[in-house]
Amino acid sequence: MKNKKLLISLTAVFSVFVVIAVFLMIWFWGDRYGDFRHLKNEFAIPDLKSGGSPQGLANYYNGEYEVKTEVTAADGTVTEKIEKKNQNFFFISSYMPKINGEKQASRVYVVGQETGYIGFVTLKNMDGTPHTGHVGGIAINHDYMWISSQLEEKDENGKITETGTVFVAKASGIKPEGSSTSIPFISEIIKKAQASNEPDADNSITFSSSFNAQGNASFLYYYDADMGASQSASYADRLYVGEFYRKGDKYGTLDTHKITTPESKHVITEKKSGGDKNTAFAYEYNVNASTYSENPFGLYTISSTDAENYGTKSGQPMPQIQKIFSLPSEVQGFARTTNGKLVLSVSYGLKNSKLYYYDWDKLADTNYNTTPSKLYNELVTDENGQKKNYEYEDFYREYGNGKTLPYQASSLRVYFVDSTSLLRTYDIPCMSEGLCVMKERGEERVYVLFESGARQYRKFVRQILTDVYSFIPERKR
Repeated sequence: MKNKKLLISLTAVFSVFVVIAVFLMIWFWGDRYGDFRHLKNEFAIPDLKSGGSPQGLANYYNGEYEVKTEVTAADGTVTEKIEKKNQNFFFISSYMPKINGEKQASRVYVVGQETGYIGFVTLKNMDGTPHTGHVGGIAINHDYMWISSQLEEKDENGKITETGTVFVAKASGIKPEGSSTSIPFISEIIKKAQASNEPDADNSITFSSSFNAQGNASFLYYYDADMGASQSASYADRLYVGEFYRKGDKYGTLDTHKITTPESKHVITEKKSGGDKNTAFAYEYNVNASTYSENPFGLYTISSTDAENYGTKSGQPMPQIQKIFSLPSEVQGFARTTNGKLVLSVSYGLKNSKLYYYDWDKLADTNYNTTPSKLYNELVTDENGQKKNYEYEDFYREYGNGKTLPYQASSLRVYFVDSTSLLRTYDIPCMSEGLCVMKERGEERVYVLFESGARQYRKFVRQILTDVYSFIPERKR
């Protein structure tokens, strides 16, 4: 009898072991990611051993940097030679783990397309304290760097609230001796990153301003209209600021940001599209190409006429939203190409990531005679069923008794990123994050950052990716 019970127990244990083993085999080797073959690895994600979590990806064309070399003369004298060179650069934002219970300053890593890893800069708040927020997207041009993160505020009871915020750093305005022009901010960043390899050197970048992101500020993207042909900002350049939605309180968005997109039917095939349940917003801002020193954000702000009697907690102006794009859930990255396409990086946790490839011209009504967008107040109503204009957070007019009136935008239009303009879906490994676009030999390549190589996830993910990958989006045939 005892032997029979022992046999039953051993059989049960063995069965559980087999089930677990089969599950693990399927989990780690059962998914082949057929679309991943379209991506090629480009360069290693820097410094993953430090425990950072890479989040955002940006690039810059033809940035100037200094190369120091030692030159030995015939008499044995050693002198330092400094040469100025140019190459394309990539920038990766990363939040860092706690050390001995203390949050560490978030970082931006700098990688040269030709030379590889350059170094990193640490981020500081406007008051000089380390910025330890969960940084997300990064965008950069000649004179500005934008980082999405959270502004933490503590009330009189010690309760901390977080507001989605875009932090801005810009050129210092320092002019080299004998020069009438200031040092480009991009050169300052690269030089600071190079200093991270030197003991006791200051490699920090301090934010100069910030503004309310009107959402949870998950990703950023800088649209460079001439793809690096000019170092200066163009009036056609754009900054996109977007939010991430996942069901639940932690990654929620406002109910007014949850929109069912319009349905349409193809005139010939009668195939229906649209009707998607979108849950998040991305905002388009116009880049201010005038003198950067006069603008704290590098973006056009609400004009003084429209903004009369309105203000913010900081007393600074408010960047003006030009367009709203309605997005699906779980968007981690956003990239608009100059040839009229859009790619979204969509992921959460350990499930497969998706790269959604859209026709930008169609969804943004660029070259089409249709009008796919709608006024915000045609989509949203108040508690009385009346049309509701878009209201800015943290831009308001104060009345007596502590009452405030938010600034309202009556002409904002919403554009729908949905199945109507979807060209293709790429199924790839988990934890895809930020995106950027680099033009090479006449082709626009989309670069994809992954978080799965971060130290805290390596034990769980099916495929550990420690490189940045790229691909040229194509419509599925």
